[in-house]
Amino acid sequence: MDNLSNKFIITGAASAGKTTLLHELGRRGFNCYEEVSRRIIRQQLSISSNALPWGDMQNFCTLTFDTMVKEHMVQTDSALCFFDRALPDIIANLDSCNLPIPPPYTQAVANAGYNKNAFILPIHPSIFVNDHERRETYAQANKIYRSIIKVYQSLGFTLHEIPLMPVSQRAEMILTKLHTYSYDIA
Repeated sequence: MDNLSNKFIITGAASAGKTTLLHELGRRGFNCYEEVSRRIIRQQLSISSNALPWGDMQNFCTLTFDTMVKEHMVQTDSALCFFDRALPDIIANLDSCNLPIPPPYTQAVANAGYNKNAFILPIHPSIFVNDHERRETYAQANKIYRSIIKVYQSLGFTLHEIPLMPVSQRAEMILTKLHTYSYDIA
């Protein structure tokens, strides 16, 4: 892995196990940052706002973008850390809905200092579930997943797929990839 940044993104389809994987990495002592979009959805539901992915996607993305910029830019600790989704995911959400991507979004990705090696969890029907905050259908989630791949690649990221397997094996696969590419995980 040629990028020296300590900020790694775990992205992928809805209900692909990203949060579970982040919890496992956190249990192992790594700094992990929760998915901002789910927090925004909870906040917007609590105030009966329409700024939701299934309501006003553009406004939802603006709220999520603003929050992520504040949180992801501030993270300057030199320790290895993992983000449950990141700024490119907002661009992918807009792309999947054919909505305009504000120019500052792309610049913010460059300014965030993410490692250009990102880990992607594929969509898989056997573990796909909906909940109060995740309402898209499997087909919609698959469309967003395809946009995630397209957007990350267009922004110069290398995506490392972490296939469906027990969470401990997924965590080991990430750590092995980091070690293999001489990234200090100590």
